[in-house]
Amino acid sequence: MKREALYRTVGRVIPMLIRDWNSRKSLDSSDIGNLKQFGFEMSTIMLLLIQAADDDKDSWIINFLALLVTRTGFEYSNQYNPLDLLNTLTSVSPITSIINPFTNIMSVSEMAEMFSNNKTIKYGPYKGDTKLERWLWKMTPFKNIKEIQDPALKRKYYE
Repeated sequence: MKREALYRTVGRVIPMLIRDWNSRKSLDSSDIGNLKQFGFEMSTIMLLLIQAADDDKDSWIINFLALLVTRTGFEYSNQYNPLDLLNTLTSVSPITSIINPFTNIMSVSEMAEMFSNNKTIKYGPYKGDTKLERWLWKMTPFKNIKEIQDPALKRKYYE
């Protein structure tokens, strides 16, 4: 059989396996070799990307890509409770997750301390904001925009 290009094999085989997992039995040795080589190359690129992000703390793009690699590894290795899937499927709408933070119960003392404490936060993505401003940011769906300004710090959180 004629050897196919590496990325063409991946582009052909992965969708085929997603459609029908039993089709893996029809893969020949060159397909399996290309998939192994692709996996090796991608893992090497990911390790080099994380190393580059550790060396260059100022490059936002490199740190953002390293955050994506770290987050993907975190999600891939995380063990989920199967009942969580049931809760997701039975929810009325994903839009209700936006209002969930507003429904969290806080004690009166925590609420009073938050409104009375005007000290600014000294580090992290909310640097310069007060605790009240940070809480307000976290109640909105836009908190990710605020937190992604420093992807190196977010990656450190996941590690």
